[in-house]
Amino acid sequence: MDGPGAQVQPSAVRDAPRLATGEPRAAAVSRALIVTDQDGAVLEANAAAGALLGVPHPHLRCRPVLAYVPPAQRRTARDLLSRVLREGSARDRVVLRSRSRADLPVDAVVTAIEGVGPVPAAGTAALHWVLVPAGERAPAGAGPLPAAGGAPEPDQDALLALAGLCHLPIGEVEATALLARVAVLARRAVRGAGGASVVLGDPRSPEGTGSDSPRAQAVDGLTVRTGEGPCVRAWQDAVPVVCDDLATDGRWPGLAPLVAGSGVRGALAVPLRVDGRVVGVLTLYSPAVGGLSGDGDLERALLFTAAAGALLEDARRLAESRSTAEQMRQAMSSRASIEQAKGMVAAWLGCTVEEAFAVLTAMSQDRNVKLRSLAARVLVERAGARRAVVEQHRRLAAGRAAAPPAP
Repeated sequence: MDGPGAQVQPSAVRDAPRLATGEPRAAAVSRALIVTDQDGAVLEANAAAGALLGVPHPHLRCRPVLAYVPPAQRRTARDLLSRVLREGSARDRVVLRSRSRADLPVDAVVTAIEGVGPVPAAGTAALHWVLVPAGERAPAGAGPLPAAGGAPEPDQDALLALAGLCHLPIGEVEATALLARVAVLARRAVRGAGGASVVLGDPRSPEGTGSDSPRAQAVDGLTVRTGEGPCVRAWQDAVPVVCDDLATDGRWPGLAPLVAGSGVRGALAVPLRVDGRVVGVLTLYSPAVGGLSGDGDLERALLFTAAAGALLEDARRLAESRSTAEQMRQAMSSRASIEQAKGMVAAWLGCTVEEAFAVLTAMSQDRNVKLRSLAARVLVERAGARRAVVEQHRRLAAGRAAAPPAP
């Protein structure tokens, strides 16, 4: 119907597409992230990308990536685009021209992800670019990416996992499946991980869980059973917890003998935060003793959980916006039914709509039925409803007549 609802409803859901495509998640990440179409036109960019190029990141949209590459270097960038479209992912060192600094060599890791990201045409892939200044650790704890053509390193997987996380399509899968997909990407992001799980709420009585494997799920179950372990400590103390060997660590005497022989030894648990609050824990597992104690493992996990926390906030806000929109639809539908019922009762009784509303309200209270439900019945059961309305009106009139006069 026309009226206030037609204007209010869109405001409740206007952020849903932005949340579902992951723009806030990208904004939460300190690495420069850019999403382009297959021709290299920028669809999204985070604040770190804007800072790298010396341009406010909203101004990057719709401009081609090649506009920020010096003419002499554009062939390298075009070749990179071609390889991504042909092979699905590629990396190379390219030179970018920043407005605020001299030409800047960066290591670019680009992957094509179909059906993920703000791509207008169905069946096409968005290109996710992660840009790291040459010589800077990518991510922290590792050396720069090698020249194109070298053997893939875990760092490339870490950057691709981060890009994938930033554009997971929330709202299209149920919560457990979404958390499981986050766990799969987390295992890929940290080089020493052989398994991963995500827990929302207290790990001893979780509100939601997702894991990448039965083995990780089994260790999570032992944590619930014993009430102890790295993820419990990370939740309680709100700090990352590293364990070289779960089977021998004296901090968790109840868990250690149960984990022995499970194939899980090393562990790294990192709190997941939303607006500074700990809302869950990401736990990574390794089959090797000390497998998650290496240089950069914690830093990679922290980088990943920053985006994962933003994803959880996106999911919460998207669910909230959808719930608000549904409540508004129900409210406007109820309002329309009540207004129509008031008009119908006023016509039956030959009274004003205010008097008709008083009759409906009295019937609702006498029958202990919600007003919107009563209005819907009046519209459907017209003959029977008319008799009930006339009788209710008669009783109200009789009550007013019997009431003592006002002094």
